[in-house]
Amino acid sequence: EALTRMNAALGLDLADDRFLTAAYLILDLPAGEIRMAGAGHHPILLLLPGGGVREIQGDGLPLGILPEGDFTEIRLPVDPGSHLVFFTDGLVEAESPDGRLYGTDRIHAVLAAAADECDPSPERIIDLLLSSVREWTRGKPLADDLTLLVVRLKTG
Repeated sequence: EALTRMNAALGLDLADDRFLTAAYLILDLPAGEIRMAGAGHHPILLLLPGGGVREIQGDGLPLGILPEGDFTEIRLPVDPGSHLVFFTDGLVEAESPDGRLYGTDRIHAVLAAAADECDPSPERIIDLLLSSVREWTRGKPLADDLTLLVVRLKTG
């Protein structure tokens, strides 16, 4: 419902060639689940406590594309000790000096390496991702913003 309202409001204000992506997530710790809807945004990654990465992807179009958007909410169980990893396209689209994109496979590889550490902190996961993208770009300026948010789901 929140994305539907945002889409309606933005549709009145955005230029014809403009849109934006979004993800809306509600974390229900007592129920041990997340509810999520997406509007064209990259998947949210769920780093599982024992390793492994799961992509959580909404199926809605970006906001502002169509006047009436369909943003289906999905529900997923989550385990304590999992990490939710949010990122903007600046991470995926960071380019190496020869023009290759960083891509989601590298994000998955960094998260797998982080999972090998004993219960990495959100700060550690962000440091690993930023270090990896700096190594990938070798000083080449980013073409887009890069934002990361990592949330650890606490136990008990």
